[in-house]
Amino acid sequence: MSESQPQKIGKNYHFGVDVLVIGNRRVGKSSIIEAWTNKDEHNQSKENSNQYEKLYEIKSNPKSSGDFNSTELAHKVTYWEHTTGEHESSIVSFCAGKAVFVGVIDVTNQRSLLKMAEFLESIANEIFIVKVILANKSNEEGNDTESKKDSFVKINEVEQLADEHNCTLFETSAFTNTGLQEAENFIIQSIAQSIPFPPEPSLLLNSNIRIGDLLSTNQLFVKSIYTRFST
Repeated sequence: MSESQPQKIGKNYHFGVDVLVIGNRRVGKSSIIEAWTNKDEHNQSKENSNQYEKLYEIKSNPKSSGDFNSTELAHKVTYWEHTTGEHESSIVSFCAGKAVFVGVIDVTNQRSLLKMAEFLESIANEIFIVKVILANKSNEEGNDTESKKDSFVKINEVEQLADEHNCTLFETSAFTNTGLQEAENFIIQSIAQSIPFPPEPSLLLNSNIRIGDLLSTNQLFVKSIYTRFST
């Protein structure tokens, strides 16, 4: 998997996917997205200040490369940052159109675990390609006082929450970037592996995966879709 240089992506991609990154305030969401996207003016959405984009070049499935006449497919991933507890009436809208769920818990804040449990319960009927929980340490290690340790989250508590809601768990640190690359790689590979081949629009729509101009204008793809629907 390779990454493109910062650029205005627009619709210049094969597949587009939205990722919901959510958690309490000050759990490290912004730092995590920054680590994944190198947040700057190049990839911040003009429409939403909490929305950042990144283009991933991923080797195509050998069975599908002939369909696109390309060995690598461009995946535009848009990360949406939201805070639990804000606009609770809009919970469903938070998830609308999102293909991937990333819940962030601060391991030094028990309340962040409780709020995440509540949120996961509220979206139990929502369908995602993959759900991920990050047990994150957002501050510099060593700054934690003994008086605060009673509020720390035990990792087995997070493991139990992840198991209950079919989430994949990663232990991360937004301060040291520990574990963030592994989590990002897992998310992107899960997206790539979920794309059906041949990628019929109806199948993609059910997975909240968009088709970009690189695919919709590809003559081999258009011809194959026309052939399938006309037989």
